[in-house]
Amino acid sequence: MGEGYDQVAAFLNQQTDITGVVTLTQWRTILQPYLRHGSQAASTEAGDTPDRTGYAVVYIRHVQGGGPRPPLDQFYRHATPIHVVTIHGVEYAWVYQVPQPLPHIVQVSFGPAIQLHSYAVDTTELRSTGTLSLTVQWQARAPVSEDYRFFVHVLDDEGQMVGQIDVPPGGPDHPTSAWQPNRFVLWHHPVPLPPLEEPAAGRYWVALGLYRPADFSRLEVSAASPRERPTTDRRCCFWNRS
Repeated sequence: MGEGYDQVAAFLNQQTDITGVVTLTQWRTILQPYLRHGSQAASTEAGDTPDRTGYAVVYIRHVQGGGPRPPLDQFYRHATPIHVVTIHGVEYAWVYQVPQPLPHIVQVSFGPAIQLHSYAVDTTELRSTGTLSLTVQWQARAPVSEDYRFFVHVLDDEGQMVGQIDVPPGGPDHPTSAWQPNRFVLWHHPVPLPPLEEPAAGRYWVALGLYRPADFSRLEVSAASPRERPTTDRRCCFWNRS
């Protein structure tokens, strides 16, 4: 038993964010001593996902005993683990990365390997600073061989662009070629808009996409469900009221 927990903890202890998030498990009291100082394991007794949950661990014993209890049941067979611990050739535990809770889950694919899992738009500082805050959460579904760029266009309801940015999608320190399959990448992107004495009322659209900087060709967009505004020109559009 100790050998298995050593291996689970050894993987978790290598994660750069492990001291800033919670690891969810049915065996919290057993796993906790193996985790490095500052790391925190949480139990599933409450039946929900605690705040700041970053990883979830499912053990073979719980699978064989009728399945993991909620909320771990949403991961086993429903998500792809980022690591599998095996003992003597037998799968012993599955480690999953847990996406951070953003208000809009969209699951839009860009090319064959990258998926936009969810996003949030914050307009609280739009009138005071002219800045719209966009948070995006990506997931690599397969290895990514290139470093793509991320563009964001803010459009009024007539399709005129009123703001834009062009940046690395996961921030300057996380190029897409370094993204690992099945992991989530979260990043905040401030989008400056031109100052307006009275921001025009009505609808605004946040249009985004990925492209190859070598030739500016955009990655194909594939949405899991129809968007409120049609996806055109390999951009995915989301509605936001300023």
